[in-house]
Amino acid sequence: MDQGLPALTRELSRDELRADFLSDLNLTIGEVKRRLREGREPQRIDLLAQILREARTDEVWQFTTPHEVAQLWDRLGARLGRRRAHWQFLLDGWRRLGLLP
Repeated sequence: MDQGLPALTRELSRDELRADFLSDLNLTIGEVKRRLREGREPQRIDLLAQILREARTDEVWQFTTPHEVAQLWDRLGARLGRRRAHWQFLLDGWRRLGLLP
């Protein structure tokens, strides 16, 4: 392990550490959030898709919103592998309940 890398954590409020579900990235939680806000779209989509694949559902909301996932679904869905059905189920349910357009 590289001694220079910040520690992994499940506590997503610690922006100076790395999210355990993104252990393959050398990015702190704060850097992930910044890239999702400010990065170029292709990189943002890749990063968000990785979060949707790897994080628990409750962890995802530290990085995005249901509305953003719905807006980007056409570009995200194909990148989610076996998690696609899970996210499609949630989006469909939120739409039926009128929580998403």
